[in-house]
Amino acid sequence: MFGYKLKYLREQDGLSQSQLAKNLNVQTSTISNWENNRGEPTFDKLKEIADYFTVSIDYLLDYTDDNEKEIEEMKQMIKNVKKSDLKKALKIIEMLKSKEDE
Repeated sequence: MFGYKLKYLREQDGLSQSQLAKNLNVQTSTISNWENNRGEPTFDKLKEIADYFTVSIDYLLDYTDDNEKEIEEMKQMIKNVKKSDLKKALKIIEMLKSKEDE
C-alpha cells in the first residue's frame, strides 16, 4: 500500500520520480522501487516523506481509518486551490446542508 500512496501523492503534486528523488535526496530508482513495492524507506526517510507531503505516517502505511484517509486525500486535493475558491465551496456546502435540514 505504501507504494500506491507514494505514487498517488507524487502525481497529485505533479512531480516526476526524478523530481521527487531530488527533493528527498535519493536515487530515482529508489522512488521507482518504493512505488512498485520492491523496497521500503527507512523510518527516518518515511518521516521525511510524510512531512514533505504533509500527511501522517499512518496514512502512508494505511493504518488510518477510512474517514482519516478521506480527510488526508481531501487535504491533498485542495492544497493548491485558491482561498477565494475554497470560501465559495464552503458556502455551497453550507447551503446544501441547510437544505438537508429543512
